[in-house]
Amino acid sequence: MQPLANVTRLAENRPLAWLIGAGALSSFGDWLYLAALPIFVYQETGDAALLGLAAAARLLPFFLLSMPAGAVADRFDRRHVVIVAESLRGGLMVLMAIASLLDGGVLLLIVLATLAASAGTFAMPAQSALVPQLARDPQELGIANATASTLNNTAGILGPIVAGGLVLTTGLAVACAINGLTFAIVVVMLLTSRPATAARNDVGAGIATDVASAPAGRLEPRDRPGGSVLGIIRGAAAALTLDAAVSFASGALGVVPVLIAVDSLHAGEAFAGILNAAGGVGAVAGGLAAGAIVNRAPRAGHVLGIAAAPTSIAVLG
Repeated sequence: MQPLANVTRLAENRPLAWLIGAGALSSFGDWLYLAALPIFVYQETGDAALLGLAAAARLLPFFLLSMPAGAVADRFDRRHVVIVAESLRGGLMVLMAIASLLDGGVLLLIVLATLAASAGTFAMPAQSALVPQLARDPQELGIANATASTLNNTAGILGPIVAGGLVLTTGLAVACAINGLTFAIVVVMLLTSRPATAARNDVGAGIATDVASAPAGRLEPRDRPGGSVLGIIRGAAAALTLDAAVSFASGALGVVPVLIAVDSLHAGEAFAGILNAAGGVGAVAGGLAAGAIVNRAPRAGHVLGIAAAPTSIAVLG
């Protein structure tokens, strides 16, 4: 009964519930076209280098623009940032659908996909920051995060499977058009569920206020605001290094399923969608494992997760 109670509580906060639903819908659209594009590129060209370029085009913006995107999300109204970014992505998806129908060429599609990924880079931190802003208390924030994670991982399973079937039966244009429609729905949901300013309870801001009001000299060094320039540079370098490693692995995992499905297994491009969906299944399993392990033994859970990822990639190789 607890999951049902959690869903009921989340539904009572309509702006937050709609934000979580919009994020899940957007995630499904993302997985749909991100899985369809590599399949289409390899289907059209048979060139593994172009396949890698398509994967890099959708990941490079996340690596280069993640810090500026975070700054924009902090400086401007987060809801407006999401609306503008999703509107841009929806328009670019329409252009990709048209380019695919008119045979505009693979390189044009890759350029448009890069621009869409750039807009998406700004949407993600703003949308994530909206969740604690709309949550009424820490417990509701936890429910919202857990629900969002479950829905996004489910989208990671369904999107690639649908993508494989669409590319083979209708081509890339329909996948892009459906993705554009999901972005349009997201924008409409955000426009029609604007919360009253007075009703907002920014949980994150409340935590920051508690820290700021603590007696002088009582804060731990890691909790103190600011820091040396060297410390900031070291922190940024660590974040960029981790981001680069994750982006590299994600890019490889975007290319490898297509090559395995077509060249190794000779199962056709559609099977690449099934292989990509396996990643979504793994994400759901990892989320469940994290809930069972990390809360009891955080360090052991982190070590296990860090070890599992490279080990499984190595075995795949």
